[in-house]
Amino acid sequence: MPFININIAKQLSAEKKDALQQAVTAAITLIPTKLPEQTTVCVRDGCAMYKNGAPLDGGLAEVRLFKSSPADAKRAYTQKLFSIFDEIAGIPKSGLTVNVFEFDQWGSGGTLNE
Repeated sequence: MPFININIAKQLSAEKKDALQQAVTAAITLIPTKLPEQTTVCVRDGCAMYKNGAPLDGGLAEVRLFKSSPADAKRAYTQKLFSIFDEIAGIPKSGLTVNVFEFDQWGSGGTLNE
């Protein structure tokens, strides 16, 4: 935890995918108690994405967190994600959606954390 699930329509080189995951992982420290070494990132590129029935050349980032975090920290991280996706993947702010999910329970290391 955290887990960041990234789906983007365009294909990225291995170098760009690595840069993207490194940047979103490094920025997680904007959220108190969240550490890069505890963050898992999944990057799926080349996804068929649609909006209102038309192909969408954008992306979706789902950020999953254990326990609630301050709203201002989540806002800062979300804003940073918009910049990262624009800089690294060429996805403008208008083409990216970011969802933040917070969970009271999280299973890891062979146990359920509450």
